[in-house]
Amino acid sequence: MKWITIVFVLMFLPFWAFGLLDDTGADLSAPFGSQIPTPNPDVDIEIDILNTFTCSYASHILGLDYVEDESLLGFDSNLNKTFFYCDPDDGTYVDELYLAYSSSPFCAVADDNGYVYVDDWGESYINWWDGSWHSFSNPSGTDGRGMDYDFDSGYLWETKSSTGVYRFLTDGTGSEFFSLSEVPTSMSGLTVFPHGDNMWLMVTTYGTFNFYFYEFDGSTLTYLTYEPCPTGCSSSLGLTYSAERDTFFWSYNSGGYKISELDITFTFTAVQPVSLGYIKALMSE
Repeated sequence: MKWITIVFVLMFLPFWAFGLLDDTGADLSAPFGSQIPTPNPDVDIEIDILNTFTCSYASHILGLDYVEDESLLGFDSNLNKTFFYCDPDDGTYVDELYLAYSSSPFCAVADDNGYVYVDDWGESYINWWDGSWHSFSNPSGTDGRGMDYDFDSGYLWETKSSTGVYRFLTDGTGSEFFSLSEVPTSMSGLTVFPHGDNMWLMVTTYGTFNFYFYEFDGSTLTYLTYEPCPTGCSSSLGLTYSAERDTFFWSYNSGGYKISELDITFTFTAVQPVSLGYIKALMSE
């Protein structure tokens, strides 16, 4: 009876330790299907799919990162424990980095030095590589999934379950948390990108099939609006922005793991307020 009890405990330990997670890190107890957050009538977003491809050499495609200085698209495969580099035009295999010290990696991103940072839902560390492997404590613990590096500020941004996002420096210090109350369930992909004078942030979730947009002014993260994913899928996964191409890449499962390159345009439809002094000045010209 003792051995039966030990085997029973070992069989169910992963569920106690990490929750009901599948092999993409999705929380199986979270709701799937369309949920409608609050739209913003002052922001109009149009998303067009430019290209779609698969990567048959990988068991699946999770977090994404566009490696600007090499013009390559990177993505994680948890089952392969590998960060693959591919041609962003058609997904052709180029290179790979084996994630030797990762347990269940979701996303790897490179900074402006070419160092690679990897989060992991199996352990509460960020593993990072500069030719050898190091680690520091992950502010999101085992709840981190999507991640990106902001080249302007030098901060990493990372999701934390359905609650919000962290930003922190590349040694794990200086962490700040921002609540995202508009997101209804566990987040998967995240990317940051410049827009005007500020940074914008875009996240998606495993099962509610929307993209959520926020603006960061250096201190406050403000919700802008959402837009449904541009094609049907059973799971929405990774996101990344390419400054070189001025496009976005999105990974998802739709009868198999796929990556689509997206063109996203933003239009502000609100009428800007005009002061009485400005009107008088126009009339006097």
